[in-house]
Amino acid sequence: MEPKSGWKTTEFWMNLIAVVIAYLMSTDVGSDETSIVGRGLIAGAAALAALGYTAARAFTKASAAKNGA
Repeated sequence: MEPKSGWKTTEFWMNLIAVVIAYLMSTDVGSDETSIVGRGLIAGAAALAALGYTAARAFTKASAAKNGA
């Protein structure tokens, strides 16, 4: 079975929402109370989420190619 396109997966949309929310939080949209360290941690978490999704998709695609799908 061939894997779905990335944008058709629930994981993509959940990751996109998480990254957008983290971006908005790290840029202090609507608030001036977040410290510079807090902003860095939020931005780092968003980057890790994006990298994790990318790695998971790469693994899925490699597995599908290996199995001949």
